[in-house]
Amino acid sequence: MRDSHHGARLAPGMSVVTYEQARRALDAGKVLRPAEVAVLFGVDGRAVARWADENKLASFRTVGGHRRFNAEDIRRAIREGVR
Repeated sequence: MRDSHHGARLAPGMSVVTYEQARRALDAGKVLRPAEVAVLFGVDGRAVARWADENKLASFRTVGGHRRFNAEDIRRAIREGVR
C-alpha cells in the first residue's frame, strides 16, 4: 500500500502519522514511535533509526523489540537541532 501524499510504502494496517498527531503526543509527554519522531523532524524513519543507532537520539526497546522515544528526549533533540 502506498501513502498517496508521500509515496511511502506502508505495511498493511498502518496509517500515516500527521504532524498534528505527533505534536499532540509530544505535548502530552507520551512515549513516541519512530514514525511520530520522523514527522516532527521532517525526515524519513530510517534517519530516526540511524540517529538512535548513532546515539544522537535516546531510545529504548519494548519487550517486543520495537524502538520508542521519551517525549522529553525528543523535545531536547528538537531544541538542540539534532541532525
